[in-house]
Order: sequence, then C-alpha cells, then structure tokens
Amino acid sequence: MLIDPGSPLTSEGTLAKLRTSTDLGAIRWLVCHHSDPDICAALPRLGEVLTHPEIQVVTEWRANALIRHYGHRFSTDLVEQHD
Repeated sequence: MLIDPGSPLTSEGTLAKLRTSTDLGAIRWLVCHHSDPDICAALPRLGEVLTHPEIQVVTEWRANALIRHYGHRFSTDLVEQHD
C-alpha cells in the first residue's frame, strides 16, 4: 500500500525510497485521501512502473471525480462502497 503517492516533482525520489524497502510489483493499493496535485498527480508516472495485476486507487467519491483527470490507468475502489 502506498499512501498519498505524491507529485511528478517528487516521484523519482519516492520510487527510489520504495525500491529500497519493497518490490514495486507488490504494491496493490494507492490510497489518495484527496485530489490535490501534491498528493496524487504522480499517478500517471506510477502507472509506468507499478505492475501488480490488481492495483487500484483507493479514495472517496469526490476525490475520485478530480483524480481521474490526472489520466492514470488504475481502476478505483471507492471507500463509500464498503460501509
């Protein structure tokens, strides 16, 4: 799980830190608690390197309405659908 994956400005540093502690293919959930660019605009870049076959963005409906405009390839899991 990666919480608030960050911006394109910091994505290479984030990826470097992740590589020291985990296999990037093991990351299944990208939790985005809101839609600001410093929180989740790196999603398209992460889509190039994260390979888990069931990877999803976990967020709430309002953030998802904006996050999808970043142009990422991930499916979305909305927390409201899970009580």
